[in-house]
Amino acid sequence: LPKKGIYDFVEVARVLAVEAPRVQCFLIGPENQFISELKAKQSLGEIPGNVFFPGYAASPQQAISQANILVNLSHFEESFGRTVLEAMAAGVPVVSTDVGGVRDMVRDGETGRLVPARDPGALNPAELAAGPRDRARALNVTCNVREVVDQYRGGVVVSKTFDDSHALRVRGYALTRDFDGNLPC
Repeated sequence: LPKKGIYDFVEVARVLAVEAPRVQCFLIGPENQFISELKAKQSLGEIPGNVFFPGYAASPQQAISQANILVNLSHFEESFGRTVLEAMAAGVPVVSTDVGGVRDMVRDGETGRLVPARDPGALNPAELAAGPRDRARALNVTCNVREVVDQYRGGVVVSKTFDDSHALRVRGYALTRDFDGNLPC
C-alpha cells in the first residue's frame, strides 16, 4: 500500500542500484494492485532490477531469515509498529520513519535509525549497503534493542523469548537480504 511507503522504498532502491549495486531490495507482502503496478513499471525499465517481489512469506521465519535490515517507510501514524518490533526481536536492524508508535520503540542511534516520513533521500546508502556487523554498528544498533523487546514481551505481540523470537508473525514489508543475525554487543 502506498501509505506503507512502497514508492519511497523503490526510490531508495534506485539510489542503491547505482551506489551499492550488490544490494537486493525485497518487497515482501501479498500481491495487490500497487505491487502489480510496480512490476509492470519494472518490466518497462522504470524500476531498477535490484527490486524483487517474492510475494507473501509462507512463515515469519522465512521472511525474517531473508533480512539483513528492515526498512519501514510508512507514512501514516500507526499506533503500534508490530513489524518493527518483530524485526528487532529477531535481531534484524531497523530503519524506520519517525511516525506513530514506532518512535516509542526505535530510538535513533540507540535501537535503530529514524528518518523523516516521505523523505527517501534521508536514508544513507552506506548504512544499508554495509556488511552485517558493520551495518549494525553504522545504524548504532546496540543491546538497547533487548530492552525495548523486553518491554513488550509477554504481550500479544511478542510471545517468544528474545533468543527464540523467529516464530513471530510477520506481515508485508520491505526487506533487503543477507543478514547473519549477529549484533555487535
